[in-house]
Amino acid sequence: MNKIKRTSFLVILLGLGLLQSCLKDTPFLDVSNTQPIIEFVGTAGFGPILTPSSQSFGISTPLLDVDTSIALNIASPQVLSYDVKVVIKRDSALVDSLNSQGGLAYENLPEDMYKLVSDTVTIKAGYRIGRLKLRLNNSKYDFANHSYAIGFKIVKADGMIISGNANSFIWTLDVKNQYDGVYLMRGYTLRLNDAAKTGYFSNVKRNLVTSGVNSVDFDNLLVWADGTGVGIDNPSLTINADNSIDITSPGGGKNDPNYNSHYDPTSKTFFISVTWGAGPSARLSTDTLVYQGPR
Repeated sequence: MNKIKRTSFLVILLGLGLLQSCLKDTPFLDVSNTQPIIEFVGTAGFGPILTPSSQSFGISTPLLDVDTSIALNIASPQVLSYDVKVVIKRDSALVDSLNSQGGLAYENLPEDMYKLVSDTVTIKAGYRIGRLKLRLNNSKYDFANHSYAIGFKIVKADGMIISGNANSFIWTLDVKNQYDGVYLMRGYTLRLNDAAKTGYFSNVKRNLVTSGVNSVDFDNLLVWADGTGVGIDNPSLTINADNSIDITSPGGGKNDPNYNSHYDPTSKTFFISVTWGAGPSARLSTDTLVYQGPR
């Protein structure tokens, strides 16, 4: 079964297929008449497990379409002197196979959320790489409730062998806004009449996960000074046009009225203060989250 190699953030173009390198390394084999092989770039491998590539793309206000592409490669001893036309078809069964083997729950990307420029890729004479171009319709992406993937398969390439182990490709679509990432958190917490949970803390890692165009959710709880979790569930941050922040949580977390919760785009730092229950004189968490990198 096909194996699709995972990349982070962007699909990374890998080198030529295993077959080509093996042929070159065999001194007694005449490869001059070897039939070229067509394959998806970055997918060559062996084994029964489908591992998808991840296509990440940013979002903006307003939501805009994103033009992107998937690369194809001609594996042959020499570049060809003629154009090659490759026909690609969407294959929804690939996503079903991914889900069944990995215990995942990706939905096949709906037809109205993407558009192929053409299902035929022409690789020009003298070149090895061609691209399947498509447009992703971000305006229909439901950040909070759906995880999408899309699969493609090579179905025709005149005069070429279609790769047996790199003939298909799966993208899991990962939408991130500019605030999404890994952060290091430090701060001060107050719990009235509780010395253990009142005080300063530092070096707590938290991921902020895209939940909308201008909003992110904590991937875990806030912490007390003693390192235990604050039981108000994971906070959500909505960043306004002036970089002020609205804070909510399922357990009643909200903005401390005495603090200017805001985002600094220059340093990619969040400054927030959350209160709940009896209010800021009894329950308070004032935190600084400094961006470390993509998650």
